[in-house]
Amino acid sequence: MRNCRLLAPGRRGFTLIELIVVITIIIVIATLGVLIGPRFGGNQKAQFCAEQLQGLQLGAKMRAMRDRTVTGVRLLVNNPAAPTFANEVILVQQPDDFTGDPVAGRALIQWQGNTATFTQGTAFNGGFGNQNGVTGAAVTAEFPVQPGDSFVLNDAPPILITGVPNGQTLTLSQSYPGYPIIPTAGMTNWRIVRQPRRLLGEDSYSLPADVIIDLSLSLNVPYRTVNGVPFYEILFAPSGAVVSSGAVLSNNNNALVGDKIVLYIRDGSRDSFTDGDPVLVTVTHRTGKVGSTQVDTSGNLYSFANDPRGSGM
Repeated sequence: MRNCRLLAPGRRGFTLIELIVVITIIIVIATLGVLIGPRFGGNQKAQFCAEQLQGLQLGAKMRAMRDRTVTGVRLLVNNPAAPTFANEVILVQQPDDFTGDPVAGRALIQWQGNTATFTQGTAFNGGFGNQNGVTGAAVTAEFPVQPGDSFVLNDAPPILITGVPNGQTLTLSQSYPGYPIIPTAGMTNWRIVRQPRRLLGEDSYSLPADVIIDLSLSLNVPYRTVNGVPFYEILFAPSGAVVSSGAVLSNNNNALVGDKIVLYIRDGSRDSFTDGDPVLVTVTHRTGKVGSTQVDTSGNLYSFANDPRGSGM
């Protein structure tokens, strides 16, 4: 009797056509991933940035309440070709007034035109001086008194300081009304209201690639101008409310969103300012509440910012 052996059925290989179809499908899927994937990632950029900004502002608010000192964030415009696009944020805090002091030798000795001269011990420049004639922003940023601060004598209206030529001299935006050209020697009844300074040792926050704070579409962002340069700042008082420090103004129309600052966060690489799921970060003036909401691309861009049910802290 012959041994019978069951033969396993042979496995048929892929035909050339089937391989081509499979490879084509893989190429199509990979291509779609390359084209669509970054779009999905890009749509999350603005939301991620908005969350970071909320955290930075909430941290500044908590610090103001803890330190009992005006603290906030400054929005930096680093590209002169795009003066309404901010892409970096730093933490700032307002120092105490710089005052006249007879013991320390801080006394006004002469006022002529828009230049005020003080005694040797005043040291507006903190001892940095004009090193090799260099008086640029990198040096001036370290001065105890800086352009943008305000000089007050006898509680009269403040006058803007436009320059600090050296440790004993201030250049002012105007001559002092109602006072003689040469004040009484040794006057110490003056003070300098200093504007917020960058907090040393604190890292800045750079926005993700292509993401910007579009100041042309933002609402009620406080700013002050020093020698033609705008400083966009959101400052919190020790109470937690938003406060104006010095000559702070508001841009755009605050009637659109009531009692709120609105930052328009978007992908600057998109063709339209409504592409890429832009986000609004809001800060309520009275309470300092920080929140965020989507942009209403179907009509009034800011309509969701008026919704009291919106997220916020």
